[in-house]
Amino acid sequence: MSTLFGNGTKATTTQITTLPSKPTPPNIRTDTISAIIAGDLRIGKSTFAASLPKPLIIATEPGLGALETYQVQVQTWEQFIAVLRLLAKGDHDFQTIVIDTVDPLWHAVGAWTVERFKGQSTIQHVSQFEHGKGWGIAGQEFDRVMRLMMQLQMGKYFLTHIAKIRDTEKLGPSLATPATRILTRLVDLIAYAKFQIVSSEDPDQPDTSARILQLAPSAAWVSGCRFQHLLPDYVVMEADNPSRQFTEALAEASIKSKKEE
Repeated sequence: MSTLFGNGTKATTTQITTLPSKPTPPNIRTDTISAIIAGDLRIGKSTFAASLPKPLIIATEPGLGALETYQVQVQTWEQFIAVLRLLAKGDHDFQTIVIDTVDPLWHAVGAWTVERFKGQSTIQHVSQFEHGKGWGIAGQEFDRVMRLMMQLQMGKYFLTHIAKIRDTEKLGPSLATPATRILTRLVDLIAYAKFQIVSSEDPDQPDTSARILQLAPSAAWVSGCRFQHLLPDYVVMEADNPSRQFTEALAEASIKSKKEE
């Protein structure tokens, strides 16, 4: 894994010489899953992520001041690649990567694209390339690096806000459309953090409003999972340990998946 991000950002390749002799077992764990966590401002996405197993938060914007976390501030695409290289070396104890939030990385890769052509043109912004060429180059780079990142044997969580999806009534990730298309194809899970009335199990107690992580698909928002049949529709983000129900649900899903083999 130490050569995963190689020289510069170029990936290394391995020649395939044999075919598999047995099926690959299911791999449903918090420290290997990849997920987009979308939600309103201050709903608790960062707090949820900070309670995941041994997380490193790659912070692209302010907002972690109330949390005691291992974090690294990233403002450029080159800095992001540098962090991934260090993680790929494996000389650390982190089990989870959290990008909080992923939206600025799309702007960072756009700036990286402009920098590549510095001295060859007077272009100052990626949108100034003819025929959308700049965003095309940026998209290819974003896609390539995200695919490499998926190979890291760690949990990968991409935090973002929510926005109305163009030409629909649905809510979805606020990330720019090209980046959303790339990430939604790659991740295992798209979850929606929100407030919801939760029914009390005790008939003598009133229903309560709780912060939940919606895991099931919905007509109103973009969410869902590759192994949805093994997960509950939602989990509650508890105040003292926001990711507890989520990690327990994944553990139960892992057991169920092995029984289905």
